[in-house]
Amino acid sequence: MTAWSANRLDLFVIGNDSAVYHKYWNGTTWTTSWVSLGGTFQYEPAAVAWGPNRLDVFAIGMDSALYHKFWDGTQWLPGLTTWDNLGGISHEKPVVVSRGPNLLDVFVIGEARGIFQKSWDGTSWSGFIGLGGKFLHAPSVVVQDINHINVFATGVDSSVWHKWWDGATWGPSGTAGPYESLGGAALGPPKAVSWAPNRIDVFVLGQDSSLCHKSWDGATWAPSAGFEFIGGSCHGAIEAVSRTPGVLDVFVLGDDSAVYHKSLVGSAWNPGQTTFERMAGIARNITAVSWDSNRIDMFVVSQDSSVYQKFWSPSAWNPSLLGYDYLGGVSQSSVAGSG
Repeated sequence: MTAWSANRLDLFVIGNDSAVYHKYWNGTTWTTSWVSLGGTFQYEPAAVAWGPNRLDVFAIGMDSALYHKFWDGTQWLPGLTTWDNLGGISHEKPVVVSRGPNLLDVFVIGEARGIFQKSWDGTSWSGFIGLGGKFLHAPSVVVQDINHINVFATGVDSSVWHKWWDGATWGPSGTAGPYESLGGAALGPPKAVSWAPNRIDVFVLGQDSSLCHKSWDGATWAPSAGFEFIGGSCHGAIEAVSRTPGVLDVFVLGDDSAVYHKSLVGSAWNPGQTTFERMAGIARNITAVSWDSNRIDMFVVSQDSSVYQKFWSPSAWNPSLLGYDYLGGVSQSSVAGSG
């Protein structure tokens, strides 16, 4: 799911026939039905918008290759139900980010479970560039500005590892060099978010299923060793969004499969350091996006494979803290996020 302007949302899912389906919000209403974009895919798609009326969608085919299609403002290319084959071998869902207009960076887990990058420079695609490592899950990737990409992934030792692009080279020691260890003992993939050029927040589930957190202030990581404990007993993927500098909203699934939420405002966690507000539902996965300082749109795929939504605006959850709006059911996997 991605937003390319205020009051525009585009949602992508994998249907029960393994094709990608699309639905969008135009500021007033949702399209009444899901439109098939074709293909047959293994994992949830990844979507990104680098400008108004431009969408790029990526998915991993049954042959494990990376596939791509895009919306140019008037039509889907190369066709409504056809895709371009970008090659490679991928073992997890793709991750895509945009550093600016007409710039795309796609990351996959490839051969020997290393991370591989493929980039679009506005004219052509690069080959797959190996970034090394050996990882259990798809990475989490954030862009701070046009010259800074940060990649986080859970290694086979369950520690969280970090590599970054500074506009010229990959740190800490080139594409083939080792990653920076952030420590921890993660259960599942990390989730990273950036709300300013010198701020990154990373979340993981600890081995006890609690939510844990670490942050970068432009100079140092805090805490310096490992992660801080911020409570809960969670499972599945973590979702985190920033709707304005200094504010983070984090969503997890509890042991009862309900959605739980907490927010960081400045240095204070709400409703508490180790507590969450319960948002009900019986979900398999979560995705969320913010397109305004007073707006969050959160979506879940339920146990019945339907998609449900709730949104925050401007000071309350709608339709209610415990209620959801029904968007229909074609999904067998989680909805697509925008990196």
